[in-house]
Amino acid sequence: MHFLRQPVSWFRALPAPSRIYYSLLTLAAAACTLYLAAGPKPWEKGIGPRLETGKSVGIREYIVSGEYWAAAINLALSLLLLGAGRWLLAPAPAACSAPLTPSKSPSKEGPSARIVSMALAAAVALSAWINAPLLTQSLWGDEEFTMRKHIVGEVARDPSTGELALEDLSWQTTLWLYKNPNNHIFFTILSRLSHSLVPKITAPDRPYFSEFALRLPAYLAGIAAVWACGYFLCSLGHRRAALLAPFLLAVHPWFIRYSAQARGYSLVLLFQLICLILLVRCLQSGRWKWWMLYAWAQFLLFYTNPATLYFILTLNAAALLLILTTGRAFLVRRWIVAGVTSAMAVIQMMAPCLLPFQAWLQRPRAQGAPGLSWIRDTLGYLATGIPWSPWEQNNPLAHSLFGMAHGHSAFMGFLALLAMVALLLGVWHLARRAPWRWLLLPLLLPAPLTVLHNTLAGNLLYHWYLIGSVPAVVMLWALGAEFSSRAARDPSTRSQAFLGVGLTLGILFFTITRQQRRIERTKPVEPNRESVLLTREIINPFDPRIDDVMTVGFHMFTIGYDPALRRVRTFPEFTGVLREADDAGKPLHVNLAQPGMARIHFPEIMATLENSQYFTWVETLHGLHDPCTRYVYRYRPDSYPAE
Repeated sequence: MHFLRQPVSWFRALPAPSRIYYSLLTLAAAACTLYLAAGPKPWEKGIGPRLETGKSVGIREYIVSGEYWAAAINLALSLLLLGAGRWLLAPAPAACSAPLTPSKSPSKEGPSARIVSMALAAAVALSAWINAPLLTQSLWGDEEFTMRKHIVGEVARDPSTGELALEDLSWQTTLWLYKNPNNHIFFTILSRLSHSLVPKITAPDRPYFSEFALRLPAYLAGIAAVWACGYFLCSLGHRRAALLAPFLLAVHPWFIRYSAQARGYSLVLLFQLICLILLVRCLQSGRWKWWMLYAWAQFLLFYTNPATLYFILTLNAAALLLILTTGRAFLVRRWIVAGVTSAMAVIQMMAPCLLPFQAWLQRPRAQGAPGLSWIRDTLGYLATGIPWSPWEQNNPLAHSLFGMAHGHSAFMGFLALLAMVALLLGVWHLARRAPWRWLLLPLLLPAPLTVLHNTLAGNLLYHWYLIGSVPAVVMLWALGAEFSSRAARDPSTRSQAFLGVGLTLGILFFTITRQQRRIERTKPVEPNRESVLLTREIINPFDPRIDDVMTVGFHMFTIGYDPALRRVRTFPEFTGVLREADDAGKPLHVNLAQPGMARIHFPEIMATLENSQYFTWVETLHGLHDPCTRYVYRYRPDSYPAE
């Protein structure tokens, strides 16, 4: 074993970060080599053989092909990093080892750290209180889909017994089923773990899943994002702005809606802010631990939602510019290591998702282009959580800025001008701060890059794809308020001026958004549970009385809340269910959304449904999106003629 003495001695002499670096990369290379040698081969059990035999490709084949080629790529990257280790791990020059401090730092001015901490705690508590009602609201369509397909599983009838039973849901499905981007994978993992702690639900008026448990990880991430918003500003020395921005974020209606949804958007908000905080730490200290945390934060951000790619690209562009403009070029090496290791984790965990996602992008429903009205509404959402135009006529919940401006156009114009001026002042305030001005790239560019790229690619965009820019808006407003107070000469006067400006801005924002905030807290995005309860008192599929009432669905139905629903696709199937209800003497209901689209795809069924001779309208339950308003009808027994 004499041949091992020299490398062992060399390894022991290395500093701790270098030993960790070589150990982890050697393990990664060994694991990839072992998988490539002993794991399933894509040419044997992957996508190719399935397509050659004319069979459909399932999740198993995507995993085999994706993981194999991911292991091959990561083996090459591991060996590359190991080979370049001497250069990448070179110690910092003595002249560059001092911590980075921003020029013209205002950190010595403003409120004390204790006051800022108390304000952050108050903002977090406010957010927790505001968002709490959302935990138990009805799931809307995308949440329900994620619950059924990736987290809890679907309830279906056993063909042999006719009883409803919960189907097994594999972890492969949770981790790699990506036929559409509804699976925000890291959130899905956390939500599944949270829901696994819930005992079997047996209450007859409860669904088989817990909305509270599904949303709890998102809720916690949302209130943590409020804290991170203030902490990031503090890390830059903007303590006054850190007093205002978290409160603006906590009461922002759009933040409220998505900070507790059973989706990954609140994690996106949190991880984006954490990435910004860690980048500042990386530049301030240069230590390896911050760079590795920065790498993992980027991975978790992308693993939650790949649409954050635009933020990650602009963030790393800012990181490189910060490094090069502060005379700390040696940090480029650590930036490279952080970026490559983060990419390796993404490649290994998400390679099986790539081909299904590409196939989804080719579908007609994933294609479209935003117009000027879309951009105008999105700007309204980002600024106030309220669109410019009402998204549905005759819906009392379709609050809009246009409606608010009716009769108050001068005042609303003044507020719009004030918001724009505050934003521009915030941009100017940060732009004057060397070197942190480069952080404007990830704050300002992700939203327009998202719109530009998807417009050129012809991909359909929803307004909420830009939710990640809401913290940037409120932080720049707060920075604008801080800048406006700097006209005062002494610090105490500046604090008083900021207090006046901040309170004015906060009160105006709170007042303008009050009605929308009340709607978000008290109304579900889509009243799925409420609409099903209009059709049957018992919605728990494990209750033997679930089949005492019949429901039939053909368009935009809710399987999660009504697993006993009979699904039909043709008019003869629909009329067959009507006759079956007559023969059994059971009540029958129809619960749907988007009747306009249903009239196009199911004209005969809709003509029958809207004929008062056969059906009675029960109630219209308004939602918070155009496709989320539910319409409930009850069948008139024995009204449809027999064959």
